[in-house]
Amino acid sequence: MNILKNAEANILTFDSGSLENIDPVNLLFQTGYLTVSQKRDLYQIEEYLLNFPNFEVETSFYSYLIGDISNTQPYEALTLALKLRQSLEYGYVDQFESILRTLFAQIPANLFIQEEKFYHSLFIMIAYLCGVEVEAEVNTNIGRIDGVIEFSDRIYIIEFKYNHPAEEGLKQIARKRYYDKYLLKGKPICLVGASFIGKEINTVSLKLEL
Repeated sequence: MNILKNAEANILTFDSGSLENIDPVNLLFQTGYLTVSQKRDLYQIEEYLLNFPNFEVETSFYSYLIGDISNTQPYEALTLALKLRQSLEYGYVDQFESILRTLFAQIPANLFIQEEKFYHSLFIMIAYLCGVEVEAEVNTNIGRIDGVIEFSDRIYIIEFKYNHPAEEGLKQIARKRYYDKYLLKGKPICLVGASFIGKEINTVSLKLEL
């Protein structure tokens, strides 16, 4: 889920208070990255839904954000992200891994958070940059899928692992049959296990034969 889509706000969100303690949503609103897309009354208190005004602004935001994190120019971050999208659209999982490795290699060591959710969040951010919508934390009847990416002609089911082999992620998808809920769509399904150990990234994949 993109937490900046339909971000909820109320009058207190826009109370600037102090610069040292400014709400991030308020900051994005004040700088024009987010605009009010819907207003509603809840118990006589006005609430707002905030969104990026258009795809260009959203792309600009993620380009600068990822560029800052990865110590690259925004245009370089966008170029790599678009190549990542192309690799997924054409099913080039090896190229997908190579591009991720390039991006992650640029991140200074002191910015790394040694938790799976850091890598998971960064991947989702990169996906949003190139216009790929990631369905995250998808509930099934026997578990929760880390990420699902769906194109018009293929589906990716991704399981992330930190400090564990990528094969464990692939085995988890297969063991819990995360793909069952997508079988009726009639699209090729690619299962991907992705592991992060420090700055090392490895992926393994399996294409289901339908």
